[in-house]
Amino acid sequence: MRSRHETGKTEAEIEEEFEQKKQDLQANLQDQLSNTVKTFIEISTQDVVETVEKKIKEREKTGIEDSVRDHLRGFSRTIPSFLMAYGNDTVTLATFDAVIPNPVFLEVTSITLGPVLFPS
Repeated sequence: MRSRHETGKTEAEIEEEFEQKKQDLQANLQDQLSNTVKTFIEISTQDVVETVEKKIKEREKTGIEDSVRDHLRGFSRTIPSFLMAYGNDTVTLATFDAVIPNPVFLEVTSITLGPVLFPS
């Protein structure tokens, strides 16, 4: 660092230059902070949106899975009832549709025999 005698500047000029550099550095710091905060907010917002969307999809998926599970549970409980009402010793799951009337099955289970049948 050079003294004011070596630069040929007055003390007021040096103070003015110092204040100017100080203001420039503060403005630069403020800009960098502003940009950093803006970038952080954009990234955080995107992360929050993604997290919320994932949770919503997981909740929907869980709801659908629970509904299917409940439906299958109810359906599996009706099979013994059908077998007791319509079955005999020769009824198997493969011949289930031949023995159980489709309208009765539809009324009890709310589905037709079509989705339940095993492919032949």
